Amino acid sequence: MKHLASMLVLMVMAACGGDDARAVDIPVVAANAFEADCQTLCTLGTEEDICTAKHAEFCLASCRVRTTGVSEACGVCLIDQGSPIRGFVSGSFSYCATGGASSLAGCEAVCDDGGAAGPAPALAASCALTCEFYMQDHQALACSSEGSALCRQGCAAAIAGRDRQCAQCLIEQTLPTRSCINDECDCEPQFDDQISFGCEDYCDDQLP
Repeated sequence: MKHLASMLVLMVMAACGGDDARAVDIPVVAANAFEADCQTLCTLGTEEDICTAKHAEFCLASCRVRTTGVSEACGVCLIDQGSPIRGFVSGSFSYCATGGASSLAGCEAVCDDGGAAGPAPALAASCALTCEFYMQDHQALACSSEGSALCRQGCAAAIAGRDRQCAQCLIEQTLPTRSCINDECDCEPQFDDQISFGCEDYCDDQLP
């Protein structure tokens, strides 16, 4: 349902136009043991005309974050369940699916460590990638500080107080949204810290 809602928001907002002056500065994330796989998933196709080099940069950073600090079996699953970066056209709408390593949703059997990894301040990069950008459109958009504030606050609290996999699962629940007024666009990602919305398995050791 989360993915469906995200798609609906994307298609409703896709009609908004205009340029935004904020620089799209993707956080730098260190490479890890899955670098070759991430590079493969995040390389633009030769005929790709919707996703751009900036989307590929975002894909690679996200792939690195998702596969850092996890077990080898978990990382392999996230890569195997991942998808290549690719643009799509749906009627009059076009959008970029940034691809990369998958979310944790399909890899519970090998990625649920019962909280063994402990808190993960390194996921700050995941918060930035999730809360500070809207990457579905052909033109990548950096959110304003005001638009991303609540998401960043919620995400920071999650990575400070939850173990790595629980925090990452909560981050992956974030709903990307974008709105435009007079061709001026901003994004306001909606961070959701409710464990019961799909993170019960990863956060079951931290239920009240």
